[in-house]
Amino acid sequence: MFKSLRLKNFRNFEEINIELKDKNIILGLNDVGKSNLLHALRWVFDKKLRLEDIHSTDFHNKNDKEPIEIVIGLDISQDEKEDVQKLKAKAHDAVTKEDSKNFYIKLKIEKRKEEGILKEFYWGDDLNGLKEIKTKGINYLILDDVFSVIYIPSHVETIKVFNEIKKEILKDIVSTEDDLKIGSEIKENFEKVNENIQKLSSVVKIEDEINDNLQLFDETYKVKITSQSVVDDLYKQLKIYT
Repeated sequence: MFKSLRLKNFRNFEEINIELKDKNIILGLNDVGKSNLLHALRWVFDKKLRLEDIHSTDFHNKNDKEPIEIVIGLDISQDEKEDVQKLKAKAHDAVTKEDSKNFYIKLKIEKRKEEGILKEFYWGDDLNGLKEIKTKGINYLILDDVFSVIYIPSHVETIKVFNEIKKEILKDIVSTEDDLKIGSEIKENFEKVNENIQKLSSVVKIEDEINDNLQLFDETYKVKITSQSVVDDLYKQLKIYT
């Protein structure tokens, strides 16, 4: 789906055009702009990063008289792909031709005297006639209904990142009939586990010991020890190992 990336007046890139594919590996020496390249993509797709302030150093050579432009090119020629169908459905107003093969998403950042920093998002199949991307509340674009970003820094706590990824993916999951069936089986299995725990000699001994002591005070008073292990969140105990 990804086809190209163009950066203009952004950090260490005065102007650059890069060909992309669905899977890309970025290699290079230190300080050549690998992180800046990813940062540009995140500025477009990562709603969390959009909250960050824009600084003069984000403009190439601090030239904030010229706008920053980030343009991502996408291949939408394969209609059978689910991602392409989803994009076309959300951006239907910006798709001007039924047989369009290319689609563009553009972020333009300008510094204006009266308004300060202005961010404008556009998309469409005509690069010279892009339509503004509509918002859906504060800092949320229709674009975010199509793309979901998971960014893993090079130095990070793996468990923390895994939990964030898990949360992001699970929020849109809808249980299938098989899921409900499995959930019911899990519940039945836990009931059996609880029954077996109650049969353990150690548990029985604890119960007998307590009741023996209680009889010294009241012969009619007895306690019963039960196990009540439950799974309130089937995904809570998921662990990741490398």
